Amino acid sequence: MGRTIIETFDTSNYEWVNIEALNGGKKFASIKQLIYQVMKDGNISYYGRIALDNNGSNDFDKEVVNTSSRDVLDLDFDIVVNYKDKNLRPLQVKKLKGVQISGSENSQGYTVYNILFLGTTTN
Repeated sequence: MGRTIIETFDTSNYEWVNIEALNGGKKFASIKQLIYQVMKDGNISYYGRIALDNNGSNDFDKEVVNTSSRDVLDLDFDIVVNYKDKNLRPLQVKKLKGVQISGSENSQGYTVYNILFLGTTTN
């Protein structure tokens, strides 16, 4: 039995998005793009990628210092996405809970973090 994709979400598919990283309910960074998939292979797993510009990357580095973490791989945070499709009213909200960074790379001037998370809620 192989993996089954339960959900795919890509903020580039929406007309308007606002993506924020929060720690303890407090915003610490803006995120430029979020892509994730929910997969089922016996258990359900959540993983994806976030893209940050220089300001967002610097904000993640500041949060490492503020939380006395060793590096971004030690951060545990939530992501809140407000988004709107042309034909979808009203504004939609998704929340990713228990987000952790599992790796990083630089791509076209952005810092891209691979993420794992515990689950999502949609309002």
